[in-house]
Amino acid sequence: MRLASRSAASSRFASRSTLRRVSQFTSALTSSLRRGAWESQWGVGGSPPPPWPELAGQTLGILGYGRIGQALARRALAFDMAVCAIRRDVTRSAAAGLSLLGGPDALDEVLRRADYLAINPNAKVPTLVDGDLVLWESMAINLYLAQKYEGPMHCASPEVLGLAAQWSFWAMLEMESLLLDLLQHRAMLPEFARDASYAERDELLLKKPLGVLNDAFARRDYLAGNSFTVADLNVAGILVWGKMGRLNLSDHAAVTRWLGACLARPAYGRVRDRARHR
Repeated sequence: MRLASRSAASSRFASRSTLRRVSQFTSALTSSLRRGAWESQWGVGGSPPPPWPELAGQTLGILGYGRIGQALARRALAFDMAVCAIRRDVTRSAAAGLSLLGGPDALDEVLRRADYLAINPNAKVPTLVDGDLVLWESMAINLYLAQKYEGPMHCASPEVLGLAAQWSFWAMLEMESLLLDLLQHRAMLPEFARDASYAERDELLLKKPLGVLNDAFARRDYLAGNSFTVADLNVAGILVWGKMGRLNLSDHAAVTRWLGACLARPAYGRVRDRARHR
């Protein structure tokens, strides 16, 4: 099973499994060298092994061809991969060895060529590959994983699964776009591009769905069942954008209590620590 995701360092359209195989192959080669075995297509006196089948001939698309992107390209080219890259200022980079090096206007062409599109035609992340199943959309991935594997996220009955799906889809439809817009105009956009009126509008429109959520927690501690489930995971994963965007929750005490409990879970702390060290 493998999950493709966006790197904080640079956005790359390639499945994580492909990059992992580069690392595994390098580790295996290093281990062979330490044992005194030199098995390489560049070795002397032996027949060349077949090229690395899942890398050679594949196309890697790199969005952001700075220091990290160029280092990634060098490693991909060493495994006979084709590399397409985009950089805002093309004149700052040499195109040696690349199949394509263009500016932002070449985005569609890079996306068309990149092999990641073979598993996700939307050219977006995340994508889950689990055996023969290819699944995209983060909510669908979370619900699938929660049901396939036993654990605290598992929905023990159809009723709990139905509630988990209900709240997950509701959060996407009623809050996600407003919270993202709020976050952009409060934190993500450069100062000159932020508009306080947009943030105020988002806060106003969020009052209704926050009221619905607050009323739900007046009767229970969790969204589905008697414990933390994938429903809480999905909704908290969206609502945390509000915390980052300084959303005023003073009128929604039950939501504040529930979100604080979700973010205090050890698993969230581990995810946050990993993100900080990237």
